[in-house]
Amino acid sequence: MVNIGEKLGRRTIAVLTDMQQPLGQAVGNNLEVIEAIKTLKNEGPSDLKELCLTLGANMLKISGKVDNYQQGYELLEEKIANGEAFEQFKKLVDKQGGDVSYIEDPDKFKKANHVFEVKAKESGYLNQLKALDIGMAAMLVGAGREKKGDQVVNEVGVILDKKYGDYVEKGDKIASLYYNKDDSSFAEAREKLKNSFVIKKEAPEKRELIFDIID
Repeated sequence: MVNIGEKLGRRTIAVLTDMQQPLGQAVGNNLEVIEAIKTLKNEGPSDLKELCLTLGANMLKISGKVDNYQQGYELLEEKIANGEAFEQFKKLVDKQGGDVSYIEDPDKFKKANHVFEVKAKESGYLNQLKALDIGMAAMLVGAGREKKGDQVVNEVGVILDKKYGDYVEKGDKIASLYYNKDDSSFAEAREKLKNSFVIKKEAPEKRELIFDIID
């Protein structure tokens, strides 16, 4: 992809990231928008913030807005910390005809009718979060399309309370499935989500969020 961009005369950088678990904690339209708002307010998950800063710093670098990557990274950190990033996002939403009140008060977003909690069956470390199965569980309750023409339900999805490497006690909440209908699709989604987590007594090897940057 970098070679294609360069051949077309575009400065191109590729960031290779870990895809073994969902980024951040939210899966599903409204849930992800709320998470993005929190991230712009410096209240979001650390992995999502780190990737946003990395991508943004590289964008600033290749566009010539800053002299180097570190300068771009620190500039974006400052914009988030002082609230300017959040204010600029509100202006962007307003300019596109969106309702800024939802950005200022995310509780206004429509919520799913029901929540199913996945609890740890034993104590130990989360050695695996099966990203594909978590995504499929969200899709089954309407957060994604199985086929063209399917309607996406904005308020449903998954929230991850624990991530790879976290230690959990038996009975701790690992994830929550937000759904509207208690039907066969929900039943399948529930089982798929419950089986998405592998707990072991031993802590897993540390995984890096960003494997490499190709430029």
